[in-house]
Amino acid sequence: MEHGYFHPDRGYWQTTNQPPQDILDGYPDGTVEVPLKLSSTHEWDGVEWVKVVPDATEEHAARMAAIIAERDRRMSAIASGYSPIERETWPVQVEEAKAIKADPDAVTPMLSHLAAARGLTVDQMADRVLDLNAVFATATGQIMAAATILLAMDPVPDDITDDKWWS
Repeated sequence: MEHGYFHPDRGYWQTTNQPPQDILDGYPDGTVEVPLKLSSTHEWDGVEWVKVVPDATEEHAARMAAIIAERDRRMSAIASGYSPIERETWPVQVEEAKAIKADPDAVTPMLSHLAAARGLTVDQMADRVLDLNAVFATATGQIMAAATILLAMDPVPDDITDDKWWS
């Protein structure tokens, strides 16, 4: 049979059976046996377990922050294979890719070097850049939309890190 104990400095702990007397004697002075804790939202007031209702504003803010953090974590995971410096070149790569598609004689200093390094034509490199840009835009757009939906939910679900909310 389980037993609960409380000490003002050490808090609550629970045993799975009745501890032997030599163990009980080792508990710090001021330790008292208490009824088993009812839930994580209960606190010992010295006489009984009292349910503590969290501040709704604080709880809501914490859930909103958790959604934003999960959104950012997922978006960072998508781009994690690329360094921040390389990601800074993406707008230039996309701009040059669009330019070469619109005008085969467009000047594309970055794409020209990248294409040559890969053994591709500039047109092929432009296709690759535009395809990757579309994939990235789709994935990040989906994540941002899911975060927007979660932020608007009332109540916000407890399992916001579950993939079911993000796909």
